Amino acid sequence: STTGWTTCGAAPATWSIVDLDAGAGVNNVYQAASSATNGNFSSLQQFTNVNSALGNFTITTHFKVSDMSNGVAVGLAAFGNTTSLGSTYLADISATGSIRIINLGTANADFVAPTAVLLGGGNITTAKNFTMTFSGTYVGSTLNLTFSVTDGTNSKTILASDPTPLIGQYFGLRLNNSVANTDPTVVQFSDYVATTSAVPLPVATDVPM
Repeated sequence: STTGWTTCGAAPATWSIVDLDAGAGVNNVYQAASSATNGNFSSLQQFTNVNSALGNFTITTHFKVSDMSNGVAVGLAAFGNTTSLGSTYLADISATGSIRIINLGTANADFVAPTAVLLGGGNITTAKNFTMTFSGTYVGSTLNLTFSVTDGTNSKTILASDPTPLIGQYFGLRLNNSVANTDPTVVQFSDYVATTSAVPLPVATDVPM
């Protein structure tokens, strides 16, 4: 269902539930189609129970690109402060298989980001199915971020951390098509799962006198 999702971004895009092949059981996928315009666009849910006081998060989804440009990047977003995602964490994979975590649109100097790394033979093609997982865990006031991508053969995980984490409430799917007016991007997402868990309270221990 598209209930509870907010779509936004620079590029005109259509987000819809489609049946690719109902006879083969490939149905109810969440499809994003960008037409032939470049830009970033997103579909997001509001999470009101995820921040340093209340909870950790994990987002997992499968995706397949059925029509792509060389400029496509597919990813997951977390902690957007508005539905325009002017400030957010973005974890994505590019057409060439490069994965990264970035702090988008903010000058937070505390954020420690990894260098983008190649999945290794895992460049995006229309023949591949990918699984992405993006999670955040608090240790004290520091948010530790983990992004994992696999195509079933090649897998890669990268880490980032932020001692002064973002606190926005919007999480979800994000795409970029950097090829202007020449090539559309169409992506199908399935099995999107978002979970939250409470941050453990400190455990009191008895200290011998």
